[in-house]
Amino acid sequence: MRFQLTVCFFLTVMAAFAQSDRGTITETVSDPAKALVPDAAVVAVDSETGAQYDTVTTGTGNFTLPSLPAGVYNLSVSAAGFSRYVQQGIRVQVVQTARVDVTLQIGSTAESVTVTADAPLLKSESAEQSFNLSTDVVNALPSNSNSSNMRSAMAFATLTPGAVGDPVAAGSTFRVNGSPGGMQRVLV
Repeated sequence: MRFQLTVCFFLTVMAAFAQSDRGTITETVSDPAKALVPDAAVVAVDSETGAQYDTVTTGTGNFTLPSLPAGVYNLSVSAAGFSRYVQQGIRVQVVQTARVDVTLQIGSTAESVTVTADAPLLKSESAEQSFNLSTDVVNALPSNSNSSNMRSAMAFATLTPGAVGDPVAAGSTFRVNGSPGGMQRVLV
């Protein structure tokens, strides 16, 4: 009996750690001639909390900042012989990878090039399709018409681009972008 309780405890703990509230920023840093820039200093600052995360690019000019709390970040990249690059408004979402390719301009490190446009989420690492609904959007939608008047996360799945079918019906044929039915996952 004690062994079974111990196993159940460890399985519960493992399931709790499987949930994530983090995202990732990854990039490739190059110069104007498209040559990759190794050993460039990369700093991401959470614009809300001021928390700072830093790394350096690899020998192939790539870097990854994993496990960043969801939020909006300002990113700066600097390397010897190049102007400092600043990207503002990079949105990191839960279990998402934000990819922004940086091109450093030749110049002094005292100079900086600031990009203020939002960074698009381009997923070249994976074919995963995902969609996030903010709390405000979910709260503004009507509740289900069942007797309990409860909201179901799957009831909002049809708001996902490429979704067809009824996800809450028995024997659902709900599909996203042509995938087989029943292949969706909801993370809360």
